[in-house]
Amino acid sequence: MKKLIMFGIIGIILISFASAGLVGFLSNSVSANVEVNGPIFYTASHNKLIMNEEPSNGYWNGLTNGQFVKREWVMEDGLGGIDFYNPKIEFVANVKINDDFNVSRGIYLEFGYYASDGNKHTICSTQYLSITQNETINVECSDNNAEVKNVERFYYDIEALSNKNYEIKTKDTYVKVLGVVN
Repeated sequence: MKKLIMFGIIGIILISFASAGLVGFLSNSVSANVEVNGPIFYTASHNKLIMNEEPSNGYWNGLTNGQFVKREWVMEDGLGGIDFYNPKIEFVANVKINDDFNVSRGIYLEFGYYASDGNKHTICSTQYLSITQNETINVECSDNNAEVKNVERFYYDIEALSNKNYEIKTKDTYVKVLGVVN
């Protein structure tokens, strides 16, 4: 009888050690880095803003009628009043200058949305002031604290800050959502 009890105790101890070894083996974890890309809003012909679908052709759109001329691209399809996270934005604009290259000039860039009630809300805006040649500019804008609620349509505005003759090329001009503002 004592041998049977001893074998039982030894068996329980062996099972405990085996279970402890399996727990360590089975509880190893795997880690991975995941990169999630936010949407890209492309400018397109007829002042349309298209989400995640790069237009096949780009067209030059003028900002030529004097100082503070603004062009606005707006999403055609409504989003139904969705709430969106507070995004970190990168503005990209392909700018062509049709006059004196030796004069520095600037543009104002703004990304925002029209709410379901029709009101216009700015998410992020910035000025780029040192354009002296034909170029594609990239400007990050991450210092916004906007609440993005009841979004019906997003928009992208570009405004000339001087009375020089500018053109903006659609397709190569877009807003890229880089992530969430912390």
